[in-house]
Amino acid sequence: MNIIVCGGRIVSGDGFRQIVAKTLLSIHTSTPIDTLIDSGASHGAVYLAREWARVHNIQTKSFPALLGRHGSHCGHMRNQKMIDYALHHNAPKGGQNHTMLVIFKDKHGRGTKDIIKQAKQANILVWVVDLESEAS
Repeated sequence: MNIIVCGGRIVSGDGFRQIVAKTLLSIHTSTPIDTLIDSGASHGAVYLAREWARVHNIQTKSFPALLGRHGSHCGHMRNQKMIDYALHHNAPKGGQNHTMLVIFKDKHGRGTKDIIKQAKQANILVWVVDLESEAS
């Protein structure tokens, strides 16, 4: 299975690291994760997820938004690239991969609506982890 992770930009520390690790381990235990796909952020839950994937020898693929090249559409275009990659990278011939979108939602999550919309249009399961309630 390929998973896309996003959100949780303003989180750090052991408490959030444990939430991210617990979430990903739960997924990986039931359906092994082949590739973790993310925005390439150097902070927050995405970074913690990428750390977890490396420790567990899971391939990662990052798609940074190209603001200079695509302007205000860069986030939307990046989201579509992540979805396309997740669905088709190493897919069975003529088919699609089992794919999931995991949103690590925090109070600063303003950029997740677009990827949720795109994921639902592509019939991708969306799992939202509310970091605020998980941390309390």
